[in-house]
Amino acid sequence: MGAPRQILDKAFDGEEMKKKKKKKLRYLQEEKAKSKLKKDREAARIAIASMKRMVNFGDAIQAEIEFLTMIGAPLPNFGKVVDEEEMDKEVELLEKQLQEVKVKSPMDLAPGARMERMDDFEEGEI
Repeated sequence: MGAPRQILDKAFDGEEMKKKKKKKLRYLQEEKAKSKLKKDREAARIAIASMKRMVNFGDAIQAEIEFLTMIGAPLPNFGKVVDEEEMDKEVELLEKQLQEVKVKSPMDLAPGARMERMDDFEEGEI
């Protein structure tokens, strides 16, 4: 009875050894992967730290502000918080500017005034 038990013990020990080897191999592979990942992250950090800024973040907004100023358009509130009073003042100002433009328009002249202008032309000139 002693012999079969020894054979079973050796077989059991062999299975345990295989499991231990697999476990150790898996552990070593995981450690190698962690090490590689750590090196890659450090290389990425160095690459990012060595980059030089080519464009400032406000350049596009500044260019748009300059363009709108050149064409005389009202400037938008780029992310500014606007309270109700400021908005009302801006609306009043825009309405006033619109009325000024309408008064300067030849369409707002009295109908007789336009007709006199038309009478200034001789027949066939138009």
